[in-house]
Amino acid sequence: MLHEDKRSFRRVSLDTPATITSPEQPAARDVLLKDLSAGGALLWADEPLAEGSELILTVSPENPITPPLTARLKVVRCERREGLAEDAPAGWALACEMAGVV
Repeated sequence: MLHEDKRSFRRVSLDTPATITSPEQPAARDVLLKDLSAGGALLWADEPLAEGSELILTVSPENPITPPLTARLKVVRCERREGLAEDAPAGWALACEMAGVV
């Protein structure tokens, strides 16, 4: 039996460094952008964030000609990442919905 993906938007797998800020913590924090779609994003972070937290995600491309991507996100799920390879950093998986592009 094939798995039926019920997402509204196609997901693009990435392993891209990014930063997040929030009204509660305006200092930029480093995250890893694991995947992205028009509907949301999956981030790996060092610290947990509460569901409902609003974030600003910024992805700065290596090529300075390309402008950075800046998007508003809302955390819908925060889970401890477990069962990782020994060399993988510990942390949290943040499932976020897209709230708009800044």
